[in-house]
Amino acid sequence: MKRFIICFFLFILCSCNRNEIYIKQNLSMDNDVYERITYPVTPYKELNRYIDELILSITNKYHDTFQSDTVYELQITFDYYEQETTLSFLGTSYFKSTNNEETNYYPFTYDYLNKTFKTLQDIGLNNNYDYYFNGTNIYYVENNELQVIPYTNEVSKTTSKVIALTFDDGPNRRITPKILDLLDEYNIKATFFLIGKQIDENQEIVERMLASGHQIGNHTFTHHNILKLSDDEILAELRKTDEALSKLNYTPTIFRPPYGSYTKECVSDISKTVITWDLDSRDWELLDANKVYKKVMSEVKNNDIILMHDMYESTYEAVKRLIPDLLEAGYEFVTVEELLEIRE
Repeated sequence: MKRFIICFFLFILCSCNRNEIYIKQNLSMDNDVYERITYPVTPYKELNRYIDELILSITNKYHDTFQSDTVYELQITFDYYEQETTLSFLGTSYFKSTNNEETNYYPFTYDYLNKTFKTLQDIGLNNNYDYYFNGTNIYYVENNELQVIPYTNEVSKTTSKVIALTFDDGPNRRITPKILDLLDEYNIKATFFLIGKQIDENQEIVERMLASGHQIGNHTFTHHNILKLSDDEILAELRKTDEALSKLNYTPTIFRPPYGSYTKECVSDISKTVITWDLDSRDWELLDANKVYKKVMSEVKNNDIILMHDMYESTYEAVKRLIPDLLEAGYEFVTVEELLEIRE
């Protein structure tokens, strides 16, 4: 039994502003077997590796099930669509043998700016399925069936991406005003978790936060790890911070434990909403604007609460780059309170 295997590139199918995508085709055939695999080759190594692994898993599935001398036909193809900073794909496999015939779908979307794969949750919908968007409809697989959501105006209202930028351990007399300048420049809102003992000597900075519409959270009075405090000491830490803010006619409704350390038991008597984070910029550890920038841009996703600290010059320099690039990537900045409402 002799098999012919052909591998060749087709012409450039897409030559967009950002990407050139080539279409590669592998063709294997003999008297009993016909395999045709047509797939895109992109400028992105991680994406190409994902596509190669997907194709390998599909072919292995059928090669493991049917012996090489079984009569069968296998075809794998990919549709794709580019939108803003994403490439969206719909892989389709068609298999036919003497006793079986089936079609399966493999949607996925790659954000080449952030180098991440996106799910429906990232575009404001309520699950983590991979998806394909072709400019008209959104496709995903549920219970082995391809599902379709028309991209109507109502759907588009839910597909905006939102993040909450939060800053801990301020106010800092040198860095916080510079960050507030950036937020004012782009007219965006953030959330500041303040250490109570630093409020009185920096009242004008806190007043500016409130006047600009930023949210303020309680971050204890002395930044002690509350796991090492008694219940009474924890309540005293929060009360003293609230008292400092009450002088500015403000009462915080949210609380972030220092270091993110807490148990349900130790906050059971606290009436505030406990807030941690989804993405830790590690700015306190990296102390390098470029590294902080790269960490946030590579990991950020829709509905994230991002942890930063308004006490380092490197954080300010990172935020100066992050804000315009995140806006360019389609993110809207909201306060923690606003994000919690969106999540409900």
